[in-house]
Amino acid sequence: MFCKKNIFVSHSSENKEIAEQLCAFMTRLGVKENRIFCSSIIGQGVNNGEKLNDAIANSISRSKVIVYIISRNFLESS
Repeated sequence: MFCKKNIFVSHSSENKEIAEQLCAFMTRLGVKENRIFCSSIIGQGVNNGEKLNDAIANSISRSKVIVYIISRNFLESS
């Protein structure tokens, strides 16, 4: 499936709140929500019927920017 996202936010599911705050900040700066891939936010992550790994791989490969939220949870996750 073709992905039109420009920004990929990589984070641990334990850091959902931080990811949501970061995405909200980016939208306040003028980035359109449909340009951000964030798996923790409904409508900005994996679409219904998509396989998680495929959606993530496609989004990463087509993104111009990847933002990592690096935390202990992130480093300890697979």
